[in-house]
This record gives sequence, C-alpha cells and structure tokens, in this order.
Amino acid sequence: MDLSAIILAGGQNKRMGMNKAFLPFGQKVLIEHIMEELAQVTQEIIIVTNEPALYKDIEATITPDLLPYKNPLCGIHAGLTVSSNHYNFIVACDMPFIQKTSIDELLHLSEGYDVIVPKIGTYLQPLYAVYSKNCIHAIEVTLHKGVGKITDFYNLVKVRYIEEDVLNHWESLDQLFFNVNTPEDYVKAKEKAINRGQEA
Repeated sequence: MDLSAIILAGGQNKRMGMNKAFLPFGQKVLIEHIMEELAQVTQEIIIVTNEPALYKDIEATITPDLLPYKNPLCGIHAGLTVSSNHYNFIVACDMPFIQKTSIDELLHLSEGYDVIVPKIGTYLQPLYAVYSKNCIHAIEVTLHKGVGKITDFYNLVKVRYIEEDVLNHWESLDQLFFNVNTPEDYVKAKEKAINRGQEA
C-alpha cells in the first residue's frame, strides 16, 4: 500500500523559545533529519504549518491549516486533506528518532482500519501513527464541536491499538517517541544521537 508522510510543524514553540523544526541536528536541521528517514518509506512528504514562508527551501508539499482551529487535530485534518494517498503516517516535527521499520509495521497492520496507533500501558502515541483519509469527516465533526484533543475523534472511526507485545520488538521505545520540547530535551536528544552513533 502507498503511504504519505505528514509532519506537523504548527506549534508555538513556547517552551523551546525558537522554532523546533530548525534546530541544528547533525549536519542538518531537525525537520530535514526527520524527512531523511521518511524518504525511505514514501515519496510524498507534507508539512503542515501556518508559516509556509519558513519552509520555502524545503522540498515537500506545504499546507497551512484549512480550518480556523489552532490545535494538532486541525493540522492532521489539513495533512490528510491534501494527501495523495489513503494511508498517512503522521509525526511531530520534534521527534528525531523515528524509524523506518516501525513505520513499515504500522502500515502493514493498517488494512481495514482508519487509525493505527501505538499504545504503551494507558498512553497512546497519536503523533506517531497511521491515519486514513476516512478520518477527515470524523475530525471535522469533532473540531466543529469545539474539541481539539487528537484522540477525541477516535470513537467515530475504526482504530487499531498496537500493544506492547508488538512494540517490544521495536528498537528503543524511549527514544522512538522522544519529543524535543525544551532546551533540556534538545541537549538530551543530541546526547542520545551520539550514543546511537549518529552525528549530532
């Protein structure tokens, strides 16, 4: 099955103090580092941002939010709407340790479902998940109700939760789902990259 990748880059970056997507990470900036991994699983990468001018030199499809709501769910809606493929891997722009093999497995497990999302204990990873275009209407219904939490539309679609018996085969879950939200997180991410043998 064909897959598109959608990177959400619409946060306000208040805790970081600068745009996280453009933090130096190795010889690239963070979003380019993420795109390099995504390019191994798809030829279509979509960046959702309300500051498109910042991304004019990046080779990707750029889209702003299409509805007047300022939350990640609105970003997911925009990405799914402009995507060329039924299935879409969605990730935040501040997750430097995404892995091709885990994305491949999510797609492999997606047939017949609209959301395929990792679950560790009671915690979901909705920004490291596969979504189908069938989610678009359900998201619109949810947003129009004034709800912005990503998982609040899940009850309107078919969801497959990928439990720990599968996830435990993936490499380093603590790194895989690691977000760079603060300057302290940024330091940790660079340390983790060095420990993994990456240049960062």
